[in-house]
Amino acid sequence: MLVDGRSVYTPLASTVFWESQDVPLVDIERIEVISGAGGTLWGANAVNGVINVITRSADATQGALVQGERDNHDGLLDVRYGAKLGESAAVRLYAHARRSDFGGTGPLGRRCGDQQRAGRLQGRRRRRARQLHPAGRRLPQQGRPS
Repeated sequence: MLVDGRSVYTPLASTVFWESQDVPLVDIERIEVISGAGGTLWGANAVNGVINVITRSADATQGALVQGERDNHDGLLDVRYGAKLGESAAVRLYAHARRSDFGGTGPLGRRCGDQQRAGRLQGRRRRRARQLHPAGRRLPQQGRPS
């Protein structure tokens, strides 16, 4: 499994910790599924194929986003903020919090159970390379009218 081309496999535990791979759905641009042996490109664990989750670029996620969920046992909160840093750079900051409570009430009326709390901060920076004309002038970006 890859996220933005980087492996999320943990060789020490020989697994992927799925509970720590919380990529918000609104930030996913596409999911690539490559079937077949890929050991020469992605390592020995790419026996049957590779899944690559591609997230949106920092340029495409400008402004603030707050989203949350709550039910009887779980709570989830995502906060994201994106901003441009000049003409050729952008940044996205992301905070994620999760709370799970799978407990109930014991025989004496006391709360018991398995509570779990987790939080994470992430950031992403993108900077476009500047292309210069041989005479020293800046070339227009590809795909944009000059």
